[in-house]
Amino acid sequence: MGIVETALKYEGFPTMKYQDPDVGNTPKAFDCSGFVQWVLLESGIAIPNVPGTDRMLRHAANFFDSLGFYIHEECREPGDLLFMSRVGYRPTHVAVYLGDDEMIHVTRKTGVARAVISDYCGERQPKFRPEKGYPQIYVRNPIGYKRVEISPGDRPQEPHQ
Repeated sequence: MGIVETALKYEGFPTMKYQDPDVGNTPKAFDCSGFVQWVLLESGIAIPNVPGTDRMLRHAANFFDSLGFYIHEECREPGDLLFMSRVGYRPTHVAVYLGDDEMIHVTRKTGVARAVISDYCGERQPKFRPEKGYPQIYVRNPIGYKRVEISPGDRPQEPHQ
């Protein structure tokens, strides 16, 4: 079963706010990164550890930094991960792209749910907070897409030696 089919299977499941990497990653209650972690593992995608630790990637920023490869928005495909930021300098939310400007993600109000990306992101743009001393990197959501599932014949070529 692919990433999209697996993710849709959990539509309507309960959710929670991210608190700790050891909770929020089962069907009892998902946070956004716990949902993506669960879906990827159930889809047969190997998730690496956070560099320098023995803990599997578990936060939106970790997934953005260490899983899959970045793709341009024009090349996105169903099953790609999509990342958003509330703060403008790091990813704070991750979802699964469904196609046709739709995603499935964790919401606190309605559980695991579908949303129209342009509607959802149009209302949630990163906040510039110079008083906190953070550099502003992102000015609009989504901030990026990553592909984690590719067939062996589609792998990028190795550089020539």
